[in-house]
Amino acid sequence: MKQISDSVKAGLGSEEEPFEGEVPIADVEKAVTEKIKACQASGKRCKFVFDGFSQSTDEGFFTFIEQFGVPEFLMCMTAEQATINERWCKKNEAEEVGEEGTEAIKADSAANSTRRQKFIAKFEQYGGRVNIMHLNTTQVSSIESTTKDLNNKFAPKVILVNHQKALSVDNTCSNLAIKYNMIYISAYQVIKQNITQKTEWGQKLQANRRPRGIDSALNVQDNF
Repeated sequence: MKQISDSVKAGLGSEEEPFEGEVPIADVEKAVTEKIKACQASGKRCKFVFDGFSQSTDEGFFTFIEQFGVPEFLMCMTAEQATINERWCKKNEAEEVGEEGTEAIKADSAANSTRRQKFIAKFEQYGGRVNIMHLNTTQVSSIESTTKDLNNKFAPKVILVNHQKALSVDNTCSNLAIKYNMIYISAYQVIKQNITQKTEWGQKLQANRRPRGIDSALNVQDNF
């Protein structure tokens, strides 16, 4: 929202007379809403991530996002104290935190902790509809490791493929499994393997098999 706020601010002025002062939050909310509705109107599957917000209060942000429904996830990002100190020094181009920096970091951490608990309490009431995740960024040293960690949290773990027998999906699923580092299991092959090898599972399948008659009036050939 800060990026959108900066964009709105640039549009309120000109090169000769740039806009000074705070951007009205109503203008920022309008710009965000227009972006979301424009994507939805295009027919595309839209996903939006709010990385921070411009409202002065948490309640103001909650009220604003209610129009978009319940979020799919809440990501809480934290770090160890040593990592926070290191990042503070880098941001402020200082060799050490110092007493003033320590107090600033302490106050900021306390405020963030309070806000985090408020957000968790707000969205955990929806149960499984909102996936509340925690990411410790201390060990994140590169964009590659960050991407891998986020993929582990967001990527689907199990994908079920339902299809007609006449449709050949084995090669397609196998290729997708190789490409995305997944394991492809064919239910037909697993069932056949257990029955032919007379495993415990295969014997249970055979014991529960119910013979069914074939209606000759259908006169349909089943190649399977």
